[in-house]
Amino acid sequence: MKIITDISSYKQDTPTGVALGTFDGMHMGHRAVIDGLIEYNRIAVTFEKPPKSVISGNEELLMTPEDKYKSLLSYGVNEVFMPKFQEMRDLSPSDFLDMLLKAYNPSAIACGFNYRFGKDAFGDTKFLSNYCDEKGIKLFVSDAVMYDGEVVSSSKIRDMITAGKIEDANKQI
Repeated sequence: MKIITDISSYKQDTPTGVALGTFDGMHMGHRAVIDGLIEYNRIAVTFEKPPKSVISGNEELLMTPEDKYKSLLSYGVNEVFMPKFQEMRDLSPSDFLDMLLKAYNPSAIACGFNYRFGKDAFGDTKFLSNYCDEKGIKLFVSDAVMYDGEVVSSSKIRDMITAGKIEDANKQI
């Protein structure tokens, strides 16, 4: 298998479940998103690098794109669409979702509670909910996953690693 970076001429014939997220570090919050699609042929849609890191110029990653790909596959994802963020950043939320709909024919989409997408991160879970309702697609939005009283996030895990708290970071992965 290989990382798919262009789906412009791709067409999935059978319905799928599309998991949306950055998946940097594949922590327990990311796994909760993918778990929402257990009964589907699962497709992960992510970027080589998290959009926040590309925009800020601080590209400290928890995983290389190759390791992210391998981790997603080992967790039961069947295919990974991983374009460069720069190639997608100007798509409106509707255009982004229409592209995924055309290529992957999703019966279901899953994301985390704080997922943002589209130009200027205009799309959110409410936008996604309206879109899915209109298209007859099931939507699974995972709640925040908590560990030790805090929301699990890649940013917090990166901060823990930077502070030398490797054991604490590993507990959230």
